[in-house]
Amino acid sequence: MNIGRWTNLLLVKGTGIFATVLGGALLLQIPSMYRFDVDFRSKAVSATGTITEVREEKEERIYHSGGIPIPGTATKFISTVNFQTNQGEWVEFTTSRACSSQRDCMNKLVPVMYDPDFPSGARVDLGTTPERKVRNNFWFSVFLLLPGIALLLGDVDN
Repeated sequence: MNIGRWTNLLLVKGTGIFATVLGGALLLQIPSMYRFDVDFRSKAVSATGTITEVREEKEERIYHSGGIPIPGTATKFISTVNFQTNQGEWVEFTTSRACSSQRDCMNKLVPVMYDPDFPSGARVDLGTTPERKVRNNFWFSVFLLLPGIALLLGDVDN
């Protein structure tokens, strides 16, 4: 067996193992994520928050195109959101889910959900139901599992 074949074998099978383990772990976590979200929503109170600051965060990533790694940069926008609880307390939290760009984000009003016992754990209410999150996570785990299993079971020689 030559080095190129071994490298290909390790790359394909390693990717298969990674995708299968990641997809399986996500699939196993779905019930606890669902319970956590339902529990949070059962206690959550709605408020309106204001975005007071937006900062851009660059993240170095490796993208793959046809199996070739290509270095690149991804941009996230981290927003600081302020809101007032029903008890009159002002709370500030940060999130990457409120803005997709810096344009028109400052002073933007966003719906917020928070647990009255732990208001600093607030989150922007994107309107996604727990059932929809389960469905999305299920299909994402299948998207990882099926190719991962195919890579593990497939013949590398062909």
